[in-house]
Amino acid sequence: MKKSVLALSLVLALGIGFVGMPSHDGFVTPVCHAVEVANNADMITADGFGFMPAGRPAGQAKMMARRAAIMDAQRQLLEIVKGTAVDAESTMENCIVQSDVVKTKVSGMVTGAKVIKEEIESDGSYHVVLQVPAYGVGSVADAAITAKTGGAPAVPVPAPTPEFTKTYTPAPEAKVTGGYTGVVIVIKSPGLVRTFCPAIYDSNGRAVYGVHNVDTTFAINNGVVEYAKGQEKQNEVAAGRSRAGSNPLYIEIVSLRERVVNKCDVVISPSDADKILLENQRSGFLNKYNVVFQYNG
Repeated sequence: MKKSVLALSLVLALGIGFVGMPSHDGFVTPVCHAVEVANNADMITADGFGFMPAGRPAGQAKMMARRAAIMDAQRQLLEIVKGTAVDAESTMENCIVQSDVVKTKVSGMVTGAKVIKEEIESDGSYHVVLQVPAYGVGSVADAAITAKTGGAPAVPVPAPTPEFTKTYTPAPEAKVTGGYTGVVIVIKSPGLVRTFCPAIYDSNGRAVYGVHNVDTTFAINNGVVEYAKGQEKQNEVAAGRSRAGSNPLYIEIVSLRERVVNKCDVVISPSDADKILLENQRSGFLNKYNVVFQYNG
């Protein structure tokens, strides 16, 4: 199931365009326009505008305005993509600077962005909406996750501590046939930043789950975790209509992890970390990447 993020509603970025200035070929970008991520998990969208130059035949003026609008939307789209968070320490801009492969992928993605809407506005400007996929082959996730993992095979999650294993008594809901179907990380702290490579740590610094534990193809197509933002998505989780399945283990975080750039990682208690890892040994939900981050925004 693909992320219902970026209703992971996901907003990866939001920006405002600036006052347009006339160019040498006679058309300008609009006075002000918004750039935003589409309110669904799978697409990132940007608007572009161009004005029809005076003194040109109508057909030619329209083509020039359309070209200007597409170029404007491509610029805005690139800025959004560059600003998206890869993980707690970097954005896509870092990956573009550091990797020619990522730079080429992003350039091709933006250049090949799909026109999903175009129209002439009442003020005479030509309006174009471009869209690129957030997840899937050729997506932002493709560039981001590949840059982070290098396509290396997934590594197993750690084992629970022996001390915890000896003393742990499963809760009644853990004893249903097959055990827990997934884990829901409940985030009540404000400020979570959705990223392509989120992680779960315990308060001792132990890495519990992250992008390196997930098959690269799965992560590119579906995300490392599913984001359930707001009451509507949380109702779906409660109804068993999320990656966490019909019998999830609910774990509340201790805090968001403060890192260099983004607060996208979560911190849980060592005992909760051991509980997740031990229950995973029983039913394998982490091995199926059945992890949901539940938050209000």
